[in-house]
Amino acid sequence: MTKKSLMTLRVDEDLKRRIADAARYVGKSITDFALEATMLSVQQVESSWARPRTQKGPNPTYGAFPAYFKIRCQTARTGGANGYEEAGYMLARGLDSEDPYELTSQQWRDELAKLRKLINAEDTNKQILAWFQRHLPRCVAIVPPRRRTRFVDGVRRAFSEES
Repeated sequence: MTKKSLMTLRVDEDLKRRIADAARYVGKSITDFALEATMLSVQQVESSWARPRTQKGPNPTYGAFPAYFKIRCQTARTGGANGYEEAGYMLARGLDSEDPYELTSQQWRDELAKLRKLINAEDTNKQILAWFQRHLPRCVAIVPPRRRTRFVDGVRRAFSEES
């Protein structure tokens, strides 16, 4: 491919050094290294345009993924107090404010009502997890399968305190 256009990228000295070091480490020029990294990002964005926003697959990219939940899971992973139960509790406490972009506010309130019914009916953890998988798959993805029972215990605790 013959390159005919010029693109200038302004960066500070430290960032330029880091990019140059990384490019050198993999045996590429700065131009080739930056172009490949940029094109990888472009391909990811373009492929997301081709998918419906609610596509469910092995690498979900939709649904809320709050920072406080990620932090709780990181703490749980390193053996922090209350583990994934606390992560589930915190996520459930914040669900009212998580309005996913693929649903209207009313649709989200309806979905939260469905979750409340699952919890109040003492449905199985599997059904409650399925609800989270449909609406917050990135959150479920970072909870190890063997810890998901504790995650649901935290969700149940949050909803029991709400009532």
